[in-house]
Amino acid sequence: MATYYAVYQAGYEIIGVGHTPDEARADAESWSDHAPLEIIEYLTGGPLGEVHGAYYLRPTVWEVYEEVRRCGGSTPYMVDEHGRVMWEEESPESRPGRRSWRARS
Repeated sequence: MATYYAVYQAGYEIIGVGHTPDEARADAESWSDHAPLEIIEYLTGGPLGEVHGAYYLRPTVWEVYEEVRRCGGSTPYMVDEHGRVMWEEESPESRPGRRSWRARS
């Protein structure tokens, strides 16, 4: 099973994805006006103690990776108890196919 990674700004949006942590960081910095970013890396564990506005790198799933690559980072997300970036389950807008203002080429 392949592993994917996402960089997000806590309380905001996913700003980068990749097949490796380095690829996700590079993708995030290519979209940020504040590069280089100070990114906190968590590869396991839930979102306890995250600071609103800080940047985090965590594993994600293929569906989130593909949606962000296709449509941009405004995809509603949550961090599950295993520390993975997942779809935000409560949001009716969190299904694949939703368009974003920041679509990627």
